[in-house]
Amino acid sequence: MQENNEEVIYGKNNVMDTIKIREISKVFIQKDKKSKEIVDLIATKNIPYVYVEKKYLDQLTQHAAHQGIGAIVSPTNYLELNELINKNKSVENPMVILLDEVQDVNNLGAIIRIVDSFGINGLIFNKRRNAQLNGAVAKISTGAINHIDIVRVTNLSQTIEKMKKLGYWIAYLDMDGKTKVQDFDFDLPLVVVVGGEDKGVTNNIKKHCDFGITIDMFGHVNSLNVASATSVLCYQKSTFKKEK
Repeated sequence: MQENNEEVIYGKNNVMDTIKIREISKVFIQKDKKSKEIVDLIATKNIPYVYVEKKYLDQLTQHAAHQGIGAIVSPTNYLELNELINKNKSVENPMVILLDEVQDVNNLGAIIRIVDSFGINGLIFNKRRNAQLNGAVAKISTGAINHIDIVRVTNLSQTIEKMKKLGYWIAYLDMDGKTKVQDFDFDLPLVVVVGGEDKGVTNNIKKHCDFGITIDMFGHVNSLNVASATSVLCYQKSTFKKEK
């Protein structure tokens, strides 16, 4: 159950103290040991949590004295959105990737590696409707998780609107986009939304975007998975920078 490089903590006081000072990916609470004190603290930090059977916690903590609570510590510390925005003020035409319900940890790990490889200026995703950072993601990223700026937010639509007000253009990457990524002019501050494995970019998020980008393909298969599509996008951005 526990992934490589994944740090599991347990015990009421230990979990509560750790929540106050470190990033937590998820909290697991034994169903018959619900604690309003813990749930209220988790809520103030917007940390995902779930109620589970004792057997699950026994396995998660390797049968330690968990007192009905366990948590997975994130393998990296997240930035606040304002921190990312401030860091990118000194960057000419930054590009940030925003994930819309990417659920597969393999895709998340691969995207983190891609963002690092092509020098993209940040990654944003939702605290609940997205795969979260854990040991498996860290391993798949091959260390890139330690070198990119990652932000978790509670509301993607509000995040998009905030970045619009700060001068960013918002695009989504999907098959119905009108602008070919091969022809796209990256000479602007940009947030690109890439969608999850099943639905792509959701209609609710598309409504907040300024335009759509598509990848022009010539083979028999007319779509790529989210990590592959993100790779093409980021490569085009890096190539555009070199040609300016």
